[in-house]
Amino acid sequence: MLSGPVRDHTPFVGTFDPYESPDFLFIGDDTTSAKAAFNLRRVGILPASAPVLRFVAPASGAGPLTLSWPTGHKLQRATTVSPADWQDAPGDPPLAVLSDEADGYFRVVPR
Repeated sequence: MLSGPVRDHTPFVGTFDPYESPDFLFIGDDTTSAKAAFNLRRVGILPASAPVLRFVAPASGAGPLTLSWPTGHKLQRATTVSPADWQDAPGDPPLAVLSDEADGYFRVVPR
């Protein structure tokens, strides 16, 4: 899709930094020497689907809780919702969690 040398624009100084702004598409140039030409035919934005963490309780009410999540994601757990507390849970889905280990918070994030 792109060709030519890659530029490092991290020292950008300005009121709005298009190089380090997430979810921002910039098409243009801010130099006097630019002479690029291109055809833009279609741009689309699709909402990202949130990964689902699935809980399956044992039928008898006793035994481990089974957690599963989509491929390409990992399970994290924490005792608080503080960003510093989130830790990767060991293993791949499905993961059996005993009731005394299920205290806290779980989330699914991209690998």
